[in-house]
Parts: sequence; structure tokens; C-alpha cells
Amino acid sequence: MTALGSSRLSAYAGLAAAGLVAGLALGRVEPVALAAPFVLALVAAVAGRKPNVSVRLSLDRDRALEGDEATATIELSSAEGVERFELLVPPQPGLSVEGGAARAVVLRPGEERLLVRSSARLSKQLM
Repeated sequence: MTALGSSRLSAYAGLAAAGLVAGLALGRVEPVALAAPFVLALVAAVAGRKPNVSVRLSLDRDRALEGDEATATIELSSAEGVERFELLVPPQPGLSVEGGAARAVVLRPGEERLLVRSSARLSKQLM
């Protein structure tokens, strides 16, 4: 989030809070109706945030022949944290992968997490 976005969001929060408190204090709906768009903007900004996640893939070998088994490791990390991160590794032709192709994980701020460590067997030669 940029500095402009965060200052704008704090201004929206202040206007929303002032309108809601004024509506309660005055017993009128007009200040609440004026504050509603700012509340919606805050909800949309929080819900629409893109995750900032670093992904690293490593394999235990550089080459494999038909029938060989290779282990893939995917490590995820996030400086800000992610409530729910879904990872889909689509199956490729000629590979049979143990475990599911989709995983979900919660990343806390600064936490590095080993998400996937699965083996794949090469059923035919791929180029």
C-alpha cells in the first residue's frame, strides 16, 4: 500500500467515524447516510488487497529419466502476512504427482513456510 493510499484510508476512517458518532449523538440518520460511502470504501480497500507473497521452487535434481522420482519443494513467505493463500500446481502431461494439486495456507507476517514437498514420477520422457 502506498503512502497516498494509507493517508486516504485514514481520512476515510475519520470521516466515517465522525458521521457515525454524529448520527448517534444527534439521533438523526442523515450523518450516518453521509458516512456510509466512506465505510464502504474502507471495506472495499481492506477486502481488495492483493497478497504480497514470495514463492521459491526447488527440485532435488536437475534431470530425470522415465520412471525416476523427483521431489519438488515450494517455500512461501510474506512480510505483511496473508489470511488465506491458495496455491494450485496444475498437473503436467507425463507426470504423476503424489498428493493434491491445490493447497491452502495461512502466512503470518515474516513467517517462512514450507508448503509443498511432494514427489512426482515421470511416466514418459518430456523435453
